[in-house]
Amino acid sequence: MQIAVVATARKLAVLCWHMITRDQDYAFARPSLTAKKLRALQLKAGLPARRGQKGSAAGYSLRDVRAREKALAEQAEQAYRQMVADQDVAHAALLELGQHLHPELAPSVSPNQSPSTSRSPSTVSPSAR
Repeated sequence: MQIAVVATARKLAVLCWHMITRDQDYAFARPSLTAKKLRALQLKAGLPARRGQKGSAAGYSLRDVRAREKALAEQAEQAYRQMVADQDVAHAALLELGQHLHPELAPSVSPNQSPSTSRSPSTVSPSAR
C-alpha cells in the first residue's frame, strides 16, 4: 500500500515540477471548472461579489458546457493511455533489439516474464508472479 502511495506522490511531484519549470498549464484542465474554483478562492480571500454580472466562471453552470469539457477530457485521457501503451511497445522492442546486438548485456528475465514486464513489480501480471 505504501509503495503505491509513494509512487503516486512521486508522479504528482514530477508532473508539478515539469509544469512549473516549463511554465505550462495542466494539459487536461477543464476551463470552466478551473474558473469556478478560482472564483471561489477569490471570494474566500475577500474580493467583493459581483452580483448580476457574468464572470469567467459562468460557463460551469451550463450543463452542456460541462458535458463538452468532460468529453474532451475523456478523449485526452484515452489519447494519453494510447501514447503510454505505444511507449511500452517501443521500449520492449528496444530491449529486444539490445538483447540481439549485445546478448552479454541482456537483463536476466525468467521464462514466464516478458522483457517489458521486468521494469517494475507493479506491472507484472498476477499469473507471472
